[in-house]
Amino acid sequence: MTKMNFQWQSWVAENLRLGVPEDQIEKILISNSIDSSTARSTISRLRNSPPPSNSTATSTPNGTGDDLKYQKLAWMFATLQKCAAVSKTSTIVERRDKLSRDEFFEEYYARNRPVVITGQMEKWPAVKRWTLDFLKEKYGKVSVEIQGKRTNDPNYEMNSIAHKEMLPLGAFIDTIRDKTSNENYMTANNSSKNADLLRQLMKDVSFPREYCQPDWAGRAFFWLGPAGTVTPLHHDLTNNFMAQVLGSKLVKLISPLQLPLIYNHNNCFCQVDLDKPDFDKFPLFKGVNVLEVELHAQEMLFLPVGWWHYVRGLSTSITVSFTNFDAPNSYFEGYERLVSNL
Repeated sequence: MTKMNFQWQSWVAENLRLGVPEDQIEKILISNSIDSSTARSTISRLRNSPPPSNSTATSTPNGTGDDLKYQKLAWMFATLQKCAAVSKTSTIVERRDKLSRDEFFEEYYARNRPVVITGQMEKWPAVKRWTLDFLKEKYGKVSVEIQGKRTNDPNYEMNSIAHKEMLPLGAFIDTIRDKTSNENYMTANNSSKNADLLRQLMKDVSFPREYCQPDWAGRAFFWLGPAGTVTPLHHDLTNNFMAQVLGSKLVKLISPLQLPLIYNHNNCFCQVDLDKPDFDKFPLFKGVNVLEVELHAQEMLFLPVGWWHYVRGLSTSITVSFTNFDAPNSYFEGYERLVSNL
């Protein structure tokens, strides 16, 4: 019997919580090369040890201990948010052209502030080459992994492992051409299976040396989808660049200082649908300040670690995201312990 990785365990726990039949969960696990004994034992363990609810996980009977620490943190976050509101840039995402290395790391990276950077992608061969026709002609026969059959699953992002499927790149392009849909999308979750294609594509990318290390292996990701693709509200565990090569995307951002108002549902996800927030179900969310920015071709968005974000494709879109910053960018240590009960 092999040990199931953390991502799969999280997926199992969430589907048990949602009431998905255990035999269906086991079938999906087995179809993804997890042996049946591991699948059954994991399901049994997580069924008998469910994760605590968000509302009571840190509470204590007398309002002391962890609960008091949480209240203190909530007060501190709210105070810092009020202080930040004094800034003229607190309600916008700045756009900066050819931002210098020193300014980027001092004003944005170190201060956990998002920024759109222009003037850094003009020399990328990808900007001129990457069209659907080019990709289909050059790589159309390459077998790739995508996220498929997402429309009918409200938790498609948390269940991303179960939505993986393989098909030729050309066939995938045919499913998204001239479409507005959230059904099929090639995302960062597919990058390990698409590593060979990624190595070829990254030859057309010039990572900005002002900010990044030349070694991008395992730290660059490819996104391809039609208008209408949605990545629901979540946060990442690293700083990221989103570089828009083709098309445009709408990005909605929420500062991590507003965490006490955000309904952190599972791991890095939030239950609130930013397209139509249900304030009866999530009343605290009324107080959240959401920033919006449209990211266009040849623009890079710096997404600081911990910032909640939602992304919608406004047109056929190709995005490269990468994390190979020339600065410390590993914050996972300690985080896994927070969700180790999953």
